[in-house]
Amino acid sequence: MCPAPPEFQEGELIVAFLQRERESGEWEVVSLSYGTRPIPVPEARDAYHARVVEMTKILEMEESKSRGEAILDWLMRCIESPYTRLDGA
Repeated sequence: MCPAPPEFQEGELIVAFLQRERESGEWEVVSLSYGTRPIPVPEARDAYHARVVEMTKILEMEESKSRGEAILDWLMRCIESPYTRLDGA
């Protein structure tokens, strides 16, 4: 099944992108397994933290050419890191 339900192993460090389920209000992983990323080393955590903070600021911008350019720059920064590369692609 693609995407598959996410799997979580005890002791594994991951980033999980979550959203609230409309009816129950419970948290669920966005896009099943596509909404999780392994964090094998501290550098991966740092890379994801930086990209999430940057995107949060970009999403606060008004729709404009500048916002579109900021998203393109963000995607390029994702590609530069082996940990966020697939997100940029």
